[in-house]
Parts: sequence; structure tokens; C-alpha cells
Amino acid sequence: MKNGLRAAIAAALLLPAPAGLGATDTTVEDALAPLAFLAGQCWTTAMGDGEVDTHCYEWMHGGRQLRDRHIVRGKNPDYLGETVYAYNGERKRVEYRYWNSLGA
Repeated sequence: MKNGLRAAIAAALLLPAPAGLGATDTTVEDALAPLAFLAGQCWTTAMGDGEVDTHCYEWMHGGRQLRDRHIVRGKNPDYLGETVYAYNGERKRVEYRYWNSLGA
């Protein structure tokens, strides 16, 4: 499940801009539209050694960024991570930043 979800996100990020939109007129909403199916959803997958990884997605700042918060339970302590997906208007692409409870 985890690899399948990663593949779906990667595929969504590689989709071309919607028809009629050039590189200069893509809106934030259009750029993030392929990821919209994740918003308001949580996904859970069982991992080895009894660990469970749960990701929950929500819009931030009125739909201008998408946040993914996840927690891996079964480790001591729990492993926490957060990813924020956002459209970079200068580079004309969706980018992400990831932080975790280990300091990365």
C-alpha cells in the first residue's frame, strides 16, 4: 500500500498541466489538482515488525498547499513526519518539503 501510494503521488506530480494552460498561466489550484484526491483522506499500511504507518492529508492556506502528516507506530518512540506539497511559480512545478521527528 505504501509503495502504491507513493507511486500514485509521483504519477500525479508528473501529469501535464490541464489543457489550455501554458507554463506561464498555471494556477496553484490547477497545479495541485492531481493531488486533490488525497485531501481529507487517511491511508494506513502495515509494515514489518508490527509497525503501522498512517498518512493523513489536508489542504493548507485555502488550498494553496497540501499537507501530509504521518506517524509510524510500533517504534519506540513513534516516528513522525510531515510533507508539504506546494506549487513553485518560478520553477513552474509542484515541489515538496519533508520534516521528521529525527531532525531531518
